[in-house]
Amino acid sequence: EQLYLHELATQPRIDGYFDDWPLASSSLKSMRGTQGTIRMALGSFGDAVYLYVEVSDRNVIYTTPDGPRYADRVSLVSANPPYLRESFVFAAEAPGPLISYKHDGYGMTPEPAISAYWQDIPGGYRVEARLPEKLLGTNLGITVSNTPDGLQPATPVSNFSGDTPAAVVRPSPKLREIAASLIQPGMRMIVTDAAGWRIATAGTLSSAAT
Repeated sequence: EQLYLHELATQPRIDGYFDDWPLASSSLKSMRGTQGTIRMALGSFGDAVYLYVEVSDRNVIYTTPDGPRYADRVSLVSANPPYLRESFVFAAEAPGPLISYKHDGYGMTPEPAISAYWQDIPGGYRVEARLPEKLLGTNLGITVSNTPDGLQPATPVSNFSGDTPAAVVRPSPKLREIAASLIQPGMRMIVTDAAGWRIATAGTLSSAAT
């Protein structure tokens, strides 16, 4: 299933909270995890993409300094089909700022250009991150991996099927420009794609119309 990249009017702080995102909580997309609901959102501000994931997990397993192999983690999967596929992995040694990893065909390496934060909450945890948009491909997906302990491989749950996520949906400045040229004062136009995602909005309703 596709993810939607929201245009953010303000820049969120990377602290594990969603309350400073300029979005309603209804904007959070949900999927079923191994221990309950997972909620997530992607946003765009400036030249960065913001990630927020909230995970239900009764027993959080942290990683070790050797890397995030057997630990609970969140991965943002990025692809430019049919060529590039890589993941940006978020696994914490403890709550707070964390080191992010890039996982590709060459292995797992730290990615210092990413800022990320892990926050434990009752019944689970949250991950929030800021990634330079230039690091990401056209297709994005989220995988949440849960392990019962540090000795067993994690069970992954993704918002997509197969190896490659679908193309991310994002607002289109070109369509917004076209829509603005077509509407009359006091009118508002909303453009959606075939799946119902809002990809352009132009104009403002007059008080008489509301």
